[in-house]
Amino acid sequence: MADKSAEKERLFNEWFTKSYDRLRGTLRRYGMLDEDNFHDTYLFVRRQVLVPGKDITDYDAYFIGCYKKAALVKLNSTCKCNRILINNLFKFFVWREVSKSFTRSIIEFIFNPLN
Repeated sequence: MADKSAEKERLFNEWFTKSYDRLRGTLRRYGMLDEDNFHDTYLFVRRQVLVPGKDITDYDAYFIGCYKKAALVKLNSTCKCNRILINNLFKFFVWREVSKSFTRSIIEFIFNPLN
């Protein structure tokens, strides 16, 4: 059992070593490369490869799928934080009786500071 697990880990690590630059290039090309997510995905997929009875045959597809899912979770978390920020800003400015157009301008500046 330990030999099979060690063999699966060896094969996965060899694949990852060979595929590292290509994976990063693919994700960079689509504007999705996040170093933390890339590292976390490697660790997650490596753990999944070592699960007894779980046979992952297409490492590329599995890695990219896990990476995208983690990116979406992170994006959703960021959006939730942004909604909370907007709600709190709006309440703050309404409480201070600031005009809605001024509030809208501030919120737009926060999310598009260079426009």
